[in-house]
Amino acid sequence: MTRGEALALQYGDLLYHRTKRQGRGESEPLRVRVTGKVRTWKRDPTRIEIPTKWGLHRHHTITEHQLGEWYTSEAEVEQFRTAHAAVQQEFGLVPDAEEAARREVEVRKVKDLADLLTLALQSGLPDSAERAVAGLDAVGARQTAVEIVDRYNRGLPPFRGAKGRWRKRGEN
Repeated sequence: MTRGEALALQYGDLLYHRTKRQGRGESEPLRVRVTGKVRTWKRDPTRIEIPTKWGLHRHHTITEHQLGEWYTSEAEVEQFRTAHAAVQQEFGLVPDAEEAARREVEVRKVKDLADLLTLALQSGLPDSAERAVAGLDAVGARQTAVEIVDRYNRGLPPFRGAKGRWRKRGEN
């Protein structure tokens, strides 16, 4: 949105964010409603504030620094998104489906090995801990193993347990 478009906004006009999403499955761009007069300053003509509201209770003020992130129509947002996606695909910034699945498997493997290492340390099983460290080293996560062992040695909670709460050293 340009400065001219911002100054032309009226109470009740809708604005759409170019990257933030809302709705079920985040299928729509974030939509806000202008709730007041666009404010400008005589001493600083570049300064602009647009009061907005979204949802039931959320209020936000869009400033001159954020004007480039907002559009006045959904079509402009979709145009931006398709152009942005094309650039990302062209330069290889977006992995294809196979690459994403492979990365997900690697992340899951690292998490499983980290959990195994933590449990081995807590249970006092040095052989299992050594195997877990070797496994983490093999998948390129040596730093993760070092951090887990360091946290264990300092008596800090090393991981989030299966029940979703932090476990302390010696706790079952």
